[in-house]
Amino acid sequence: MVMQTYLEDFVVYLEAERGYSPATASAYRYDLRDLLAFMTQHDIPIEPQNATTAVIRKWIVDMFSRNLSAASIARRIYALRSFWKYLLSCEYVSEDPVARISIPKQERKLPKHLGPEDLQKLLEASKVGHYMATGWRNYAMMCVLIYTGVRRAELINLRLGDLGLSEATIIVRGKGGKTRVLPLQTAEQSEGGWRSKTKALTR
Repeated sequence: MVMQTYLEDFVVYLEAERGYSPATASAYRYDLRDLLAFMTQHDIPIEPQNATTAVIRKWIVDMFSRNLSAASIARRIYALRSFWKYLLSCEYVSEDPVARISIPKQERKLPKHLGPEDLQKLLEASKVGHYMATGWRNYAMMCVLIYTGVRRAELINLRLGDLGLSEATIIVRGKGGKTRVLPLQTAEQSEGGWRSKTKALTR
């Protein structure tokens, strides 16, 4: 059970030298123990030299057969890579069987979005206390966020002078100091409407 000892030493190393939280280090232990359990189940002595590339690939196939998600399998492979780098640095092993292991492709899911009704509810909620300057400010910010799709940081860094009410445009400063001009006019928001909503930003 030499690998079990190495694994516990690795967990201590993650906390003491890498500064990982106990929860994160325990997650590494949990993921790597799955490989040790697989080796035990298939009567493979739990020694580093027995965790060959072929064995690791069979372990991956086994995880897929247990309906683990590609993301979970990828996380365990990354954990194994880190573990083996540790073993190499300690000179417990001389070869890295994980180097030839590919990470399973993960399904890319489209981001969830709010429907028209949810957006309307969000706008209505932002108008709570709309007789106060902060209420109008929040409403104006939500309108800009929804109608232009700017990033949160870009929204926060907007200045009143960036709003071109006459031209119905807005100047946005993005990453790397890049600026872009976005249309502000929509069917719902007239110039007068924007002007009344942005007055609160100066209060």
